[in-house]
Amino acid sequence: MSIEQSEAQTLDMKLRAAGMLTVAEMLNGGPLDAFIKHAGVTDISSLLKWAEMRRAELLRQIALYEIGERDKGDDLYEWVLAHCSAFTELHINLKAGLASASNLAADVSSALDHLNRVESNLRDLISRHEVIVQSTNRLIDKLTTARDSMARLANHAGVSEYSAVQVEIKDIDEALAQARQSLASLDSVPTESAA
Repeated sequence: MSIEQSEAQTLDMKLRAAGMLTVAEMLNGGPLDAFIKHAGVTDISSLLKWAEMRRAELLRQIALYEIGERDKGDDLYEWVLAHCSAFTELHINLKAGLASASNLAADVSSALDHLNRVESNLRDLISRHEVIVQSTNRLIDKLTTARDSMARLANHAGVSEYSAVQVEIKDIDEALAQARQSLASLDSVPTESAA
């Protein structure tokens, strides 16, 4: 337990013994919170505007002291300075926090746009893949038909023509094997339905 925690607990015990609310209880919402809450503060942006309004009001009061329209010996002078410092710190940090949140929102929006572009590109690639698969299947069908036709012709032709046709059939068989191998490698790419 840190020194700060033990001091806070000691203070809380003293406050309870005196019949008062502890600091934690006051931070969680004291009985006067409903009366103190400004009706126009409904979100962080309106809180920022409220803090700015309070800061401006206190800065105007300080200005009156500085230009001599109010006496710095006045009992309120130190109160105005202290409150202006507190509202200045609150206002500056709220602005910084909101700016940081706005930057984060812009970064998230940019990342989502990028993901949408990636998804669109993937859909385009999948579509192209499907066209290539269909074209390759048609090519295999045509080559198979041509090979079968050539084999039938070779059976009816003479010996010299038969040898030439056999060479062509061998070339077609190699082309078919390559086409099937290419098609098999394409099948390992996910399609639209699998994505």
